[in-house]
Amino acid sequence: MLFRSPSALPQAAALSYGRAVYLWERRDPRSLADAAREFQHTVQLAPRDARGYAGLAMVDVVRASRWKVHGGGERAPESLYRHATAAIRETLARDSRNADAFDALGLLTELRDRDYDRANRFFLHAEVLDDRNVYAHVWRGSLLLSRGDVKEAIAELARGQALDPTSQDRKST
Repeated sequence: MLFRSPSALPQAAALSYGRAVYLWERRDPRSLADAAREFQHTVQLAPRDARGYAGLAMVDVVRASRWKVHGGGERAPESLYRHATAAIRETLARDSRNADAFDALGLLTELRDRDYDRANRFFLHAEVLDDRNVYAHVWRGSLLLSRGDVKEAIAELARGQALDPTSQDRKST
């Protein structure tokens, strides 16, 4: 689940955000494109709220992470990283404790910068901000696995699975 906030969105923004999250969870290219449109609509309806921006960042980093799988070549285009970075900045300007922004920042740092230690710190920070944050656990677990820390990776992935047994990220790891 994307970021949970105690404040309510206006009804139309909440509906758009709900549709966007549903589409984002599917993770196929068409659903991600549709999710981006819904998150953008959320931003238009609730421009002061961080959640729509965080969703846009999450869409772009997931697109980047799956670029090669979907036939896009070895490396995602820089434009995806620029869009994700801008959305992360907008998110954190509105809510410096938004765990999804730190999830996106972790994955962005891992993929674009190849700075695995810094990415790990971002995932850990997201976990501190929201201990029920599935993506921080799963994405950190994948990072640890790729770095050869199998024991900790398995533990982290298990925490993510326990939080959301249906997570698409858990299935694809």
